[in-house]
Amino acid sequence: MALRLAATKRIPNNTIIALEQQQRGYWQEVVRVRRDRKGKVKHEDPGLVVNRFQEQRRSDGEGLLALHSYNDKHEKAWMKRKRLQEKRRYDFDKKHVMDLAKYIQFVQDNKGK
Repeated sequence: MALRLAATKRIPNNTIIALEQQQRGYWQEVVRVRRDRKGKVKHEDPGLVVNRFQEQRRSDGEGLLALHSYNDKHEKAWMKRKRLQEKRRYDFDKKHVMDLAKYIQFVQDNKGK
């Protein structure tokens, strides 16, 4: 686990709730470091560390942070097809509009010749 619990606190047994609970003191960031076959040191991408941290905070119930990154990872197949189809249509229309604009500019530039 990338983010480790730094402090724990026990609830005394003479209270009504006799469960052991954890209370967060602070988070310690851990960037994973590994060596490749050539012996070079490779560090983990900082973006992955931040995403892990946000997922841990979300699992603690501290709000719905960075759900867009969660949803990016879990895009359903039919949503991907729909998104790509819409992008294809948009690019197709954009190309035609740009070609029309170039044609109009060409006609206006050569009108007096």
